[in-house]
Amino acid sequence: MSDRICSSMSLMMQNVEDTLYDMAKTEKSRTKASQYFDAVRIIRLKKYEMQVRFKNRFLSIYQYRVRSFIKNQYLADITFSKVGHHSFTKEKNSPEGKALENTVEKVNVDCQSALLNLDKRICNLLDDVDVSYLGNPLRPEPIFEAFWESCRDVDFKPEIRLLLVNLFERYVGLELKYVYEDLNTYIANQVDISIYPVA
Repeated sequence: MSDRICSSMSLMMQNVEDTLYDMAKTEKSRTKASQYFDAVRIIRLKKYEMQVRFKNRFLSIYQYRVRSFIKNQYLADITFSKVGHHSFTKEKNSPEGKALENTVEKVNVDCQSALLNLDKRICNLLDDVDVSYLGNPLRPEPIFEAFWESCRDVDFKPEIRLLLVNLFERYVGLELKYVYEDLNTYIANQVDISIYPVA
């Protein structure tokens, strides 16, 4: 899962430079064109670092959520909120923060069937624990939080940040549906548990 997500992130970073360069070449405003060229230079300098930070942050958040999930599973007498907190919600009033939050919601809707099936499979694997209640650590939120963390401290203008959010949705968000479907298939093939797909 992590390899496919990181590969999608890498593909995005390969294309964002060309996208910004084309925008700079066609932009009539010299000020905006200059901003796009500045962003191209920053991407060239920072894209490898951003990819490494994304992977490290994603794995860190994922491992934390898994540990929290397992811990909460064995504390049934305590009322739990869903595991996970998005760092980007602190800046959700910014255009790019709102865009990222909306993207997470969109991906959850687009992947709803696959995620429900995945929740059911994990629920059965873990002795009927309520996965949706505890917060499935494989859901999209840690992926988008990792992306936000990977570029939050890079000196991008808000417009460039918004572009990155849109490209992340295009390259990574769209891939998640297939990742979840493949995870369902993998678990079904590895474990002798009969779970019917969601209609």
